[in-house]
Amino acid sequence: MDKLLIKFVRMKRARVVDNKEVLNEELASKEEVSPIEGEFKKKKAEKISNSLPDSSAKYNYLNGVLGAIAGAIVGFFLWIAIAYFVGGNLHLAFSYVLAVCVFYGYFLARGKNGRGFYPIFISVSILVAVTTFFTAITIEYLDSMDIIGTESFAAYARASFGGSEIRAYLDTFSACFTIVIETFGNYLKDFLVMLIFVSMGVVHYSINKDRMIMETEKTVNYKYKISKKETSAANE
Repeated sequence: MDKLLIKFVRMKRARVVDNKEVLNEELASKEEVSPIEGEFKKKKAEKISNSLPDSSAKYNYLNGVLGAIAGAIVGFFLWIAIAYFVGGNLHLAFSYVLAVCVFYGYFLARGKNGRGFYPIFISVSILVAVTTFFTAITIEYLDSMDIIGTESFAAYARASFGGSEIRAYLDTFSACFTIVIETFGNYLKDFLVMLIFVSMGVVHYSINKDRMIMETEKTVNYKYKISKKETSAANE
């Protein structure tokens, strides 16, 4: 009886060992990656890694100023696009978006997180917002004249600029810009609305600066961890 029991236990152990070997073989086969898939993962990991900021780059105010200006340019064209294609007063709300673009432009360019951030952020946001406001109003004013593309405008271009309608447009735009400045009182209400929106953006991102930076760094670190995992997986 004891011999039968011992034999039965040995058979059970052998069966367990066989099952483990089969399971290990299945797992190994699942972990095997084809050369094409491995190359794809490697390229994807390199792409993510290259998109991350260089950790050796220094944080300073000059980087921040350049980044803030770059962000302001992005916000400028977004605002002008809405003013030109949509019209109305909706574009005034984009002064808030402009402040957001300046903020992220500053820190994505590795601007220093210090006291100098505030005058840079505030001055760039407000100065570009005011410039963009008058540009957008001028575009609307010029569009209301309904002369661009007409035969009279083409004749004006031929007579004054040798047929260059671009130069004629810029000259007309400059004249309209001067008129808008001189009749600023007509646009005072819109100007105040614009200032409210840009002030909201400046105040919000100034107060919540550290939290916004932490969220951005978490996103960057998360991408960095993914890229490290995919790089190591691709190299195996």
